[in-house]
Amino acid sequence: MSAGSAVESRSSWLPLIVVMLAQVQLAFNAWNVSITGITEDLGISPTAVGTANTASTFAVSAFLLLGSKITAKIGPVLALRIGVIIPALAALLIATAQDGSVLFIAQSITGASNAITLPALTIIIAASFRGKQQASAIGYFAASIPLAQVVSLLIAGQFASTIGWRWSFVLVASIGLLNFAMSFLLKPVPPQKNLVVDWMGGALAASAIILISFALSVMNDWGLLSATSNAPVSILGFSIVPFLFIAGLILAQLFIARTRKRMAEQRVPLVNLDIVREPSERATVMVMGLMLFVGTAVSFLMPLYMQVVQGFVGIQVSFAIVPYTISIFVANTLVARLYGRFPPRAIASASMTVVTLALLWLSFTIANDWGQAAVVVGLIVLGLAQGCVVALVFNSLLTSTPRENAGSK
Repeated sequence: MSAGSAVESRSSWLPLIVVMLAQVQLAFNAWNVSITGITEDLGISPTAVGTANTASTFAVSAFLLLGSKITAKIGPVLALRIGVIIPALAALLIATAQDGSVLFIAQSITGASNAITLPALTIIIAASFRGKQQASAIGYFAASIPLAQVVSLLIAGQFASTIGWRWSFVLVASIGLLNFAMSFLLKPVPPQKNLVVDWMGGALAASAIILISFALSVMNDWGLLSATSNAPVSILGFSIVPFLFIAGLILAQLFIARTRKRMAEQRVPLVNLDIVREPSERATVMVMGLMLFVGTAVSFLMPLYMQVVQGFVGIQVSFAIVPYTISIFVANTLVARLYGRFPPRAIASASMTVVTLALLWLSFTIANDWGQAAVVVGLIVLGLAQGCVVALVFNSLLTSTPRENAGSK
Protein backbone atom coordinates (compact mmCIF):
# COMPACT_ATOMS: atom_id res chain seq x y z
CA MET A 1 0.00 0.00 0.00
CA SER A 2 1.41 3.43 -0.95
CA ALA A 3 1.96 6.27 1.44
CA GLY A 4 -0.86 8.22 -0.16
CA SER A 5 -3.26 5.32 0.37
CA ALA A 6 -2.19 5.06 3.98
CA VAL A 7 -2.97 8.73 4.52
CA GLU A 8 -6.36 8.33 2.86
CA SER A 9 -7.25 5.32 5.00
CA ARG A 10 -6.62 7.30 8.19
CA SER A 11 -9.06 10.09 7.25
CA SER A 12 -12.12 10.06 9.45
CA TRP A 13 -15.54 9.76 7.85
CA LEU A 14 -16.99 12.10 10.49
CA PRO A 15 -17.01 15.16 8.17
CA LEU A 16 -18.97 13.16 5.60
CA ILE A 17 -21.50 12.08 8.23
CA VAL A 18 -22.01 15.69 9.31
CA VAL A 19 -22.30 16.87 5.71
CA MET A 20 -24.79 14.14 4.81
CA LEU A 21 -26.95 14.92 7.84
CA ALA A 22 -26.93 18.58 6.84
CA GLN A 23 -27.98 17.55 3.35
CA VAL A 24 -30.81 15.48 4.84
CA GLN A 25 -32.03 18.64 6.56
CA LEU A 26 -31.86 20.63 3.33
CA ALA A 27 -33.49 17.90 1.22
CA PHE A 28 -36.24 16.98 3.70
CA ASN A 29 -39.44 17.36 1.72
CA ALA A 30 -42.34 17.96 4.08
CA TRP A 31 -44.31 20.36 1.90
CA ASN A 32 -45.51 18.38 -1.08
CA VAL A 33 -47.38 15.77 0.97
CA SER A 34 -48.77 18.29 3.48
CA ILE A 35 -50.68 20.60 1.14
CA THR A 36 -54.13 19.40 2.18
CA GLY A 37 -53.36 19.61 5.90
CA ILE A 38 -51.84 23.08 5.63
CA THR A 39 -54.70 24.50 3.57
CA GLU A 40 -57.32 23.11 5.94
CA ASP A 41 -55.46 24.09 9.10
CA LEU A 42 -54.48 27.64 8.10
CA GLY A 43 -57.40 28.39 5.78
CA ILE A 44 -55.25 29.31 2.78
CA SER A 45 -55.33 28.17 -0.83
CA PRO A 46 -53.09 25.47 -2.33
CA THR A 47 -51.57 28.19 -4.53
CA ALA A 48 -50.54 30.12 -1.43
CA VAL A 49 -48.89 26.99 -0.05
CA GLY A 50 -47.05 26.53 -3.33
CA THR A 51 -45.87 30.14 -3.31
CA ALA A 52 -44.55 29.74 0.22
CA ASN A 53 -42.84 26.48 -0.68
CA THR A 54 -41.10 27.90 -3.75
CA ALA A 55 -39.96 30.97 -1.78
CA SER A 56 -37.07 28.87 -0.51
CA THR A 57 -35.97 27.97 -4.05
CA PHE A 58 -36.19 31.60 -5.14
CA ALA A 59 -34.13 32.74 -2.14
CA VAL A 60 -31.44 30.11 -2.78
CA SER A 61 -31.19 31.17 -6.41
CA ALA A 62 -31.07 34.85 -5.47
CA PHE A 63 -28.36 34.61 -2.84
CA LEU A 64 -26.26 31.65 -4.00
CA LEU A 65 -23.61 33.76 -5.75
CA LEU A 66 -23.25 36.02 -2.74
CA GLY A 67 -23.56 33.09 -0.35
CA SER A 68 -20.58 31.25 -1.88
CA LYS A 69 -18.41 34.32 -1.31
CA ILE A 70 -19.62 34.75 2.26
CA THR A 71 -18.92 31.07 2.94
CA ALA A 72 -15.34 31.41 1.74
CA LYS A 73 -14.83 34.63 3.71
CA ILE A 74 -16.12 33.41 7.09
CA GLY A 75 -15.08 29.78 6.67
CA PRO A 76 -17.21 26.76 5.72
CA VAL A 77 -17.59 25.39 9.25
CA LEU A 78 -19.04 28.64 10.61
CA ALA A 79 -21.16 28.93 7.47
CA LEU A 80 -22.47 25.40 8.07
CA ARG A 81 -23.45 26.26 11.65
CA ILE A 82 -25.33 29.34 10.48
CA GLY A 83 -26.86 27.42 7.60
CA VAL A 84 -28.34 24.67 9.78
CA ILE A 85 -29.45 26.58 12.89
CA ILE A 86 -31.39 29.31 11.06
CA PRO A 87 -33.50 26.85 8.98
CA ALA A 88 -34.08 24.85 12.19
CA LEU A 89 -35.55 27.92 13.85
CA ALA A 90 -37.54 28.68 10.69
CA ALA A 91 -38.95 25.13 10.75
CA LEU A 92 -40.14 25.71 14.32
CA LEU A 93 -41.77 28.91 13.11
CA ILE A 94 -43.62 26.93 10.43
CA ALA A 95 -44.61 24.23 12.93
CA THR A 96 -46.31 26.84 15.11
CA ALA A 97 -47.68 29.01 12.26
CA GLN A 98 -51.19 30.37 12.52
CA ASP A 99 -51.38 32.12 9.14
CA GLY A 100 -49.95 31.75 5.66
CA SER A 101 -47.66 34.80 5.73
CA VAL A 102 -45.48 33.08 8.33
CA LEU A 103 -44.87 30.21 5.89
CA PHE A 104 -43.59 32.55 3.19
CA ILE A 105 -41.31 34.45 5.58
CA ALA A 106 -39.89 31.27 7.12
CA GLN A 107 -39.21 29.67 3.75
CA SER A 108 -37.53 32.81 2.44
CA ILE A 109 -35.24 32.83 5.48
CA THR A 110 -34.53 29.13 4.98
CA GLY A 111 -33.61 29.63 1.33
CA ALA A 112 -31.28 32.52 2.09
CA SER A 113 -29.55 30.40 4.73
CA ASN A 114 -29.24 27.45 2.36
CA ALA A 115 -27.35 29.72 -0.04
CA ILE A 116 -24.36 29.61 2.31
CA THR A 117 -24.90 26.01 3.45
CA LEU A 118 -24.61 24.44 0.00
CA PRO A 119 -21.15 25.86 -0.80
CA ALA A 120 -20.01 25.02 2.75
CA LEU A 121 -20.85 21.33 2.34
CA THR A 122 -18.81 21.07 -0.86
CA ILE A 123 -15.81 22.87 0.63
CA ILE A 124 -15.82 20.69 3.75
CA ILE A 125 -15.73 17.52 1.64
CA ALA A 126 -12.94 18.92 -0.53
CA ALA A 127 -10.91 19.92 2.52
CA SER A 128 -11.49 16.71 4.48
CA PHE A 129 -10.70 14.01 1.91
CA ARG A 130 -8.17 13.31 -0.79
CA GLY A 131 -7.83 10.99 -3.77
CA LYS A 132 -10.11 7.98 -3.96
CA GLN A 133 -11.62 8.70 -0.57
CA GLN A 134 -12.69 12.15 -1.80
CA ALA A 135 -14.29 10.59 -4.88
CA SER A 136 -16.16 8.13 -2.66
CA ALA A 137 -17.24 10.93 -0.33
CA ILE A 138 -18.62 12.96 -3.25
CA GLY A 139 -20.53 9.89 -4.45
CA TYR A 140 -22.04 9.26 -1.02
CA PHE A 141 -22.91 12.93 -0.69
CA ALA A 142 -24.66 12.98 -4.08
CA ALA A 143 -26.56 9.80 -3.22
CA SER A 144 -27.74 11.29 0.08
CA ILE A 145 -29.86 13.90 -1.72
CA PRO A 146 -32.42 11.66 -3.48
CA LEU A 147 -32.32 9.13 -0.64
CA ALA A 148 -33.13 11.89 1.86
CA GLN A 149 -36.00 12.98 -0.34
CA VAL A 150 -37.39 9.45 -0.47
CA VAL A 151 -37.19 8.94 3.28
CA SER A 152 -38.59 12.38 4.00
CA LEU A 153 -41.55 11.80 1.68
CA LEU A 154 -42.42 8.60 3.51
CA ILE A 155 -42.01 10.12 6.98
CA ALA A 156 -43.81 13.37 6.15
CA GLY A 157 -46.56 11.45 4.38
CA GLN A 158 -47.10 9.25 7.42
CA PHE A 159 -47.10 12.25 9.76
CA ALA A 160 -49.55 14.16 7.54
CA SER A 161 -51.92 11.18 7.56
CA THR A 162 -51.69 10.51 11.31
CA ILE A 163 -50.34 13.00 13.86
CA GLY A 164 -50.41 16.09 11.62
CA TRP A 165 -48.22 18.00 9.16
CA ARG A 166 -46.67 20.23 11.84
CA TRP A 167 -44.65 17.35 13.28
CA SER A 168 -42.68 17.02 10.05
CA PHE A 169 -41.28 20.51 10.61
CA VAL A 170 -40.60 19.72 14.27
CA LEU A 171 -38.50 16.80 12.99
CA VAL A 172 -36.67 19.11 10.56
CA ALA A 173 -35.91 21.48 13.42
CA SER A 174 -34.61 18.57 15.52
CA ILE A 175 -32.31 17.47 12.71
CA GLY A 176 -31.03 21.03 12.43
CA LEU A 177 -30.24 21.23 16.14
CA LEU A 178 -28.40 17.90 15.90
CA ASN A 179 -26.42 19.16 12.92
CA PHE A 180 -25.51 22.34 14.78
CA ALA A 181 -24.18 20.32 17.71
CA MET A 182 -22.24 17.92 15.48
CA SER A 183 -20.64 20.79 13.55
CA PHE A 184 -18.46 21.49 16.60
CA LEU A 185 -16.78 18.11 16.02
CA LEU A 186 -15.41 19.29 12.67
CA LYS A 187 -11.88 20.53 12.24
CA PRO A 188 -11.85 24.22 11.26
CA VAL A 189 -11.15 25.07 7.63
CA PRO A 190 -9.22 28.35 7.32
CA PRO A 191 -11.42 31.17 6.01
CA GLN A 192 -10.31 33.53 3.24
CA LYS A 193 -10.52 36.67 5.39
CA ASN A 194 -8.97 38.86 2.70
CA LEU A 195 -11.45 37.76 0.05
CA VAL A 196 -13.03 40.72 -1.73
CA VAL A 197 -16.81 40.53 -1.99
CA ASP A 198 -18.71 42.64 -4.50
CA TRP A 199 -21.64 43.46 -2.24
CA MET A 200 -23.26 45.81 -4.74
CA GLY A 201 -23.04 43.15 -7.46
CA GLY A 202 -24.57 40.64 -5.08
CA ALA A 203 -27.43 43.00 -4.28
CA LEU A 204 -28.11 43.60 -7.98
CA ALA A 205 -28.06 39.89 -8.83
CA ALA A 206 -30.27 38.94 -5.87
CA SER A 207 -32.78 41.71 -6.57
CA ALA A 208 -33.03 40.74 -10.24
CA ILE A 209 -33.65 37.07 -9.47
CA ILE A 210 -36.18 37.87 -6.74
CA LEU A 211 -38.19 40.22 -8.98
CA ILE A 212 -38.27 37.82 -11.93
CA SER A 213 -39.03 34.80 -9.74
CA PHE A 214 -41.78 36.64 -7.88
CA ALA A 215 -43.32 37.80 -11.15
CA LEU A 216 -43.40 34.22 -12.40
CA SER A 217 -45.01 32.97 -9.18
CA VAL A 218 -47.86 35.54 -9.17
CA MET A 219 -48.41 35.79 -12.92
CA ASN A 220 -51.44 33.47 -12.97
CA ASP A 221 -53.12 35.06 -9.94
CA TRP A 222 -52.41 38.72 -10.72
CA GLY A 223 -52.59 38.54 -14.52
CA LEU A 224 -49.90 38.87 -17.16
CA LEU A 225 -51.24 42.05 -18.80
CA SER A 226 -54.63 43.01 -17.36
CA ALA A 227 -54.88 42.97 -13.58
CA THR A 228 -57.20 40.33 -12.14
CA SER A 229 -59.45 40.71 -9.11
CA ASN A 230 -56.80 38.93 -7.03
CA ALA A 231 -54.14 41.53 -7.77
CA PRO A 232 -53.49 43.71 -4.71
CA VAL A 233 -52.45 46.67 -6.87
CA SER A 234 -52.71 47.70 -10.53
CA ILE A 235 -51.60 50.51 -12.80
CA LEU A 236 -54.52 51.93 -14.79
CA GLY A 237 -56.03 48.46 -14.89
CA PHE A 238 -52.81 46.82 -16.00
CA SER A 239 -51.05 44.14 -13.98
CA ILE A 240 -47.75 45.03 -12.32
CA VAL A 241 -46.28 41.66 -13.42
CA PRO A 242 -44.74 43.05 -16.67
CA PHE A 243 -43.20 45.89 -14.69
CA LEU A 244 -41.65 43.37 -12.29
CA PHE A 245 -40.19 41.49 -15.24
CA ILE A 246 -38.80 44.70 -16.77
CA ALA A 247 -37.30 45.84 -13.47
CA GLY A 248 -35.69 42.43 -12.96
CA LEU A 249 -34.20 42.43 -16.45
CA ILE A 250 -32.83 45.95 -15.98
CA LEU A 251 -31.16 44.96 -12.71
CA ALA A 252 -29.75 41.83 -14.38
CA GLN A 253 -28.23 43.96 -17.14
CA LEU A 254 -26.78 46.35 -14.55
CA PHE A 255 -25.21 43.36 -12.78
CA ILE A 256 -23.66 42.06 -16.00
CA ALA A 257 -22.38 45.51 -16.92
CA ARG A 258 -20.89 45.99 -13.47
CA THR A 259 -19.26 42.57 -13.59
CA ARG A 260 -17.70 43.24 -17.00
CA LYS A 261 -16.40 46.60 -15.81
CA ARG A 262 -14.78 45.08 -12.73
CA MET A 263 -13.16 42.36 -14.83
CA ALA A 264 -11.83 44.97 -17.29
CA GLU A 265 -10.37 46.93 -14.37
CA GLN A 266 -8.76 43.74 -12.98
CA ARG A 267 -10.98 43.95 -9.91
CA VAL A 268 -12.60 40.90 -8.30
CA PRO A 269 -16.15 40.31 -9.66
CA LEU A 270 -18.90 38.44 -7.89
CA VAL A 271 -18.72 35.79 -10.62
CA ASN A 272 -16.31 35.32 -13.51
CA LEU A 273 -18.29 35.61 -16.76
CA ASP A 274 -15.55 33.70 -18.60
CA ILE A 275 -16.93 30.53 -17.04
CA VAL A 276 -19.74 30.61 -19.64
CA ARG A 277 -17.84 32.35 -22.42
CA GLU A 278 -18.69 29.77 -25.12
CA PRO A 279 -22.18 29.25 -26.63
CA SER A 280 -22.05 25.55 -25.70
CA GLU A 281 -21.33 26.44 -22.07
CA ARG A 282 -24.16 28.97 -21.97
CA ALA A 283 -26.46 26.33 -23.43
CA THR A 284 -25.34 23.90 -20.73
CA VAL A 285 -26.22 26.37 -17.99
CA MET A 286 -29.60 27.04 -19.61
CA VAL A 287 -30.36 23.33 -19.75
CA MET A 288 -29.44 22.98 -16.08
CA GLY A 289 -31.81 25.84 -15.24
CA LEU A 290 -34.55 24.26 -17.33
CA MET A 291 -34.17 20.94 -15.54
CA LEU A 292 -34.30 22.72 -12.19
CA PHE A 293 -37.53 24.40 -13.28
CA VAL A 294 -39.02 21.10 -14.48
CA GLY A 295 -38.06 19.32 -11.26
CA THR A 296 -39.48 22.08 -9.05
CA ALA A 297 -42.70 22.32 -11.06
CA VAL A 298 -43.32 18.57 -11.14
CA SER A 299 -42.48 18.16 -7.44
CA PHE A 300 -45.18 20.69 -6.57
CA LEU A 301 -47.85 20.26 -9.26
CA MET A 302 -48.11 16.46 -9.16
CA PRO A 303 -48.60 16.19 -5.36
CA LEU A 304 -51.06 19.10 -5.63
CA TYR A 305 -53.02 17.22 -8.30
CA MET A 306 -53.00 14.02 -6.27
CA GLN A 307 -54.29 15.70 -3.11
CA VAL A 308 -56.73 18.26 -4.50
CA VAL A 309 -58.12 16.40 -7.53
CA GLN A 310 -57.62 12.72 -6.70
CA GLY A 311 -58.23 13.17 -2.97
CA PHE A 312 -55.10 11.31 -1.84
CA VAL A 313 -53.83 11.63 1.73
CA GLY A 314 -50.20 12.30 2.61
CA ILE A 315 -48.88 8.74 2.72
CA GLN A 316 -50.59 7.86 -0.58
CA VAL A 317 -48.93 10.83 -2.25
CA SER A 318 -45.58 9.75 -0.81
CA PHE A 319 -45.80 6.27 -2.32
CA ALA A 320 -46.77 7.80 -5.68
CA ILE A 321 -43.88 10.33 -5.73
CA VAL A 322 -41.15 8.04 -4.34
CA PRO A 323 -40.70 6.11 -7.65
CA TYR A 324 -40.04 9.46 -9.39
CA THR A 325 -37.33 10.37 -6.88
CA ILE A 326 -35.75 6.91 -7.02
CA SER A 327 -35.68 7.01 -10.83
CA ILE A 328 -33.72 10.28 -10.73
CA PHE A 329 -31.24 8.69 -8.32
CA VAL A 330 -30.86 5.58 -10.53
CA ALA A 331 -30.28 7.68 -13.64
CA ASN A 332 -27.75 9.92 -11.86
CA THR A 333 -25.84 6.82 -10.78
CA LEU A 334 -25.88 4.76 -13.98
CA VAL A 335 -25.73 7.31 -16.81
CA ALA A 336 -21.93 7.51 -16.48
CA ARG A 337 -21.77 4.02 -18.00
CA LEU A 338 -23.09 5.44 -21.26
CA TYR A 339 -20.35 8.04 -21.65
CA GLY A 340 -17.96 5.60 -23.29
CA ARG A 341 -20.57 4.29 -25.75
CA PHE A 342 -22.36 7.41 -26.91
CA PRO A 343 -21.32 11.06 -27.36
CA PRO A 344 -22.69 13.49 -24.73
CA ARG A 345 -24.71 15.34 -27.38
CA ALA A 346 -26.56 12.13 -28.32
CA ILE A 347 -27.31 11.29 -24.67
CA ALA A 348 -28.53 14.83 -24.00
CA SER A 349 -30.71 14.94 -27.12
CA ALA A 350 -32.31 11.58 -26.38
CA SER A 351 -32.87 12.45 -22.72
CA MET A 352 -34.42 15.84 -23.50
CA THR A 353 -36.71 14.18 -26.04
CA VAL A 354 -37.86 11.68 -23.42
CA VAL A 355 -38.37 14.51 -20.89
CA THR A 356 -40.64 16.27 -23.39
CA LEU A 357 -42.59 13.09 -24.18
CA ALA A 358 -42.97 12.26 -20.48
CA LEU A 359 -44.33 15.73 -19.72
CA LEU A 360 -46.79 15.39 -22.62
CA TRP A 361 -47.82 11.98 -21.30
CA LEU A 362 -48.46 13.43 -17.84
CA SER A 363 -50.46 16.33 -19.27
CA PHE A 364 -52.71 13.96 -21.25
CA THR A 365 -52.98 11.65 -18.23
CA ILE A 366 -54.20 14.46 -16.01
CA ALA A 367 -56.50 15.97 -18.67
CA ASN A 368 -58.16 12.62 -19.41
CA ASP A 369 -57.99 11.16 -15.90
CA TRP A 370 -56.28 7.97 -17.04
CA GLY A 371 -55.63 6.82 -13.49
CA GLN A 372 -52.81 6.66 -10.98
CA ALA A 373 -50.85 3.90 -12.74
CA ALA A 374 -50.42 6.12 -15.81
CA VAL A 375 -49.26 8.98 -13.58
CA VAL A 376 -46.63 6.85 -11.86
CA VAL A 377 -45.36 5.45 -15.17
CA GLY A 378 -45.02 8.96 -16.55
CA LEU A 379 -43.17 10.15 -13.45
CA ILE A 380 -40.73 7.21 -13.59
CA VAL A 381 -39.91 7.84 -17.25
CA LEU A 382 -39.55 11.57 -16.56
CA GLY A 383 -37.26 10.91 -13.59
CA LEU A 384 -34.97 8.62 -15.58
CA ALA A 385 -34.59 11.14 -18.40
CA GLN A 386 -34.30 14.09 -16.06
CA GLY A 387 -31.64 12.34 -13.99
CA CYS A 388 -29.59 11.61 -17.13
CA VAL A 389 -29.71 15.25 -18.23
CA VAL A 390 -28.79 16.64 -14.80
CA ALA A 391 -25.85 14.26 -14.36
CA LEU A 392 -24.61 14.92 -17.89
CA VAL A 393 -24.89 18.70 -17.54
CA PHE A 394 -23.18 18.72 -14.16
CA ASN A 395 -20.34 16.62 -15.52
CA SER A 396 -20.06 18.92 -18.55
CA LEU A 397 -19.83 22.01 -16.36
CA LEU A 398 -17.10 20.48 -14.22
CA THR A 399 -14.99 19.33 -17.17
CA SER A 400 -15.41 22.44 -19.34
CA THR A 401 -14.76 25.10 -16.70
CA PRO A 402 -11.15 26.28 -16.83
CA ARG A 403 -9.18 25.41 -13.71
CA GLU A 404 -8.27 29.05 -13.11
CA ASN A 405 -11.97 29.96 -13.05
CA ALA A 406 -13.12 27.11 -10.87
CA GLY A 407 -11.73 28.73 -7.82
CA SER A 408 -12.14 32.28 -8.96
CA LYS A 409 -12.56 34.72 -6.14
